[in-house]
Amino acid sequence: MRSITRPIFCRPGPCPLLSPVPGGGSVDEEAWLRLLDWAANARGGLRPLWAAVPDVVADRDRTLERWPVYSGRVRGFGFRPAFVLQDGMTFADVPDGECMLFIGGSTAWKLAAIAPWSARFPGRVHVGRVSGPIRLDLCHDAGAVSVDGRGWYHHDQCAQLREFVERTHGGIRRAA
Repeated sequence: MRSITRPIFCRPGPCPLLSPVPGGGSVDEEAWLRLLDWAANARGGLRPLWAAVPDVVADRDRTLERWPVYSGRVRGFGFRPAFVLQDGMTFADVPDGECMLFIGGSTAWKLAAIAPWSARFPGRVHVGRVSGPIRLDLCHDAGAVSVDGRGWYHHDQCAQLREFVERTHGGIRRAA
C-alpha cells in the first residue's frame, strides 16, 4: 500500500446515504450529492482520490444497474469513480479501464476475491471492512492499494496498525 498523505475516498455508506442491507440499498441522492460537493470543495486541497459509486451489498445485478446512473455524477465532481465489487462479479463486469475497484460484498466472497482481483487490476484495488491485522496483511501481500475499516481506533488495534506501518513502511513520518 502506498503512503497516505490525503483522504483516499468518499464512500456513500454504511450510513443514511446507502442502506447496507442486501436487496435494499436505497440511495438518498440529495445527501449523497451533498457529500460529493463537500468533498469536492474540501479546504486545503485535501480532496479524496476517488469516490465510490452507490452499490447494493452482495447484489451483483443491482450494483451493475447503478453504475451508468451514478458514475457520471462522480466524474462531474472531478473524482475518479470506484466500482464496488459484489458477490458473483467477474473481471468482465468491470465497466471501464479507469475506475477504481472497491472490493465489497459478503465477507467470504471478499476474502476470496482480494488476491485475484489485486493481481488482475494492479494499482486499482481498495478493500472495504479491513479491521484487523490478518486482513491488513492479506491486502498488503496481494497488492491492494488501500483499505478501510472502523476498528483501527478501538483498543489495541491502533497499536496493531502502528506495528503494520513500522513493519511495511519503515515507520510513521510526520508532516512538516
